[in-house]
Amino acid sequence: MKLLHVAIRTLLTNGVVGATAFAVQTSNEPALFGVRQQVFCCERLEQLDALTGIPISSWSYAGSGVQHHTLEAHRDRLVSINPACCFARRVVVFHPADGQRSETLITGAPLFGGAHSLVSDPVSGALYLTTDSELYTLDPVSGQATLVASFTGSPYAWDFVNTAAMDVNGTVYAIGHEDSAHRYAVYTLQLATAQLTWIGEIQMPTGSSGFFLDLAIPPTGDWWASFRDTGLMPSTRGLWRINPGTFQATQVRYVDPPHEGLAFLAPTQQASYCTAKTNSLGCAPTISGEGFPSPTASSGYVLRAANVRNQSTGSLTFGISGRAVLPFGGGTNCVAPPRQRTTVAFSGGSPTGVADCNGTWQLDFNTWMSQHFTLPAGTTIQAQWLGRDAGFAPPDNWSLSNALEFVVRP
Repeated sequence: MKLLHVAIRTLLTNGVVGATAFAVQTSNEPALFGVRQQVFCCERLEQLDALTGIPISSWSYAGSGVQHHTLEAHRDRLVSINPACCFARRVVVFHPADGQRSETLITGAPLFGGAHSLVSDPVSGALYLTTDSELYTLDPVSGQATLVASFTGSPYAWDFVNTAAMDVNGTVYAIGHEDSAHRYAVYTLQLATAQLTWIGEIQMPTGSSGFFLDLAIPPTGDWWASFRDTGLMPSTRGLWRINPGTFQATQVRYVDPPHEGLAFLAPTQQASYCTAKTNSLGCAPTISGEGFPSPTASSGYVLRAANVRNQSTGSLTFGISGRAVLPFGGGTNCVAPPRQRTTVAFSGGSPTGVADCNGTWQLDFNTWMSQHFTLPAGTTIQAQWLGRDAGFAPPDNWSLSNALEFVVRP
């Protein structure tokens, strides 16, 4: 074990790390996040189901000075604005693995007026901040905002930008304020010049009155937006989908208070490979990875083997030298040596005396790294679960899952 540990350290020292191209699996879809206020409680960062908008996990942030407006994915972090005090507007950075939150004072932008939206440009690496009428670049580390220009090009003297977002092709769209017929102008926005070009409008239900709080655009499909009604139809508050071809808006879910910010975060690069060994009960253990693998988080990436024999022990074996197809224990070892093994996990499941496959082995890999040693961002890791199977005679009394290859994120 110690030699494996040293070998992996040697590989890292010699720089044998790197990203691997993956065939994206259908389950590896971008994750939808939102920030909103909880009445009589706190502010929350939520991961939302990207079909229903229902929260599936969340982190809460207490304190009278904790607020969040807008949300954007930028350089594998989630970024928001804290407008809690007009004299201390701050840029907020969340770690998407464990929800850790940090703030930096914004300088160079107006202290008054709304900070409505953030737009990340993955090509230039720049982060943009929009206010009602102006566009800025924003450094989330130093908090320095630099004016690009005031918005121009709107055909309406009364209009201003409420929210903006970039699509996968690099086109930035902005939504303006409502007119007397409760229509909301949609524009394309040039980040180099702050030029707006009108392309259509969103028609909200008759009787509604309010504004769009934030816009998030996935790689494919309808846009997502959060709407706050300030008139006589509070039922329109919450999450909406907008068809990018027709700008037809359809409510997904009533949420009150509505989300102040929405953002899609790119999925972790991961892919399963190799073949699991069918265990003595006729089940094939299946590995999966859930979350955000990161050496800078203390939790948030769970490697799990399902379909495991109950009341059994197993451990995760992993390496960074590539895939393998090596005979072992009556099955296949899928991880090229040198390999490291983690602490033993217990599958649980049905009580002793019952033999079935409802057990699960699991390990939070971020937690394990934080307690042992870290693998830097960009490292490609191969991992596989293995354990004992008393239903087979030695030396084949082993249970082996298939394998997972994934890339460590910052």
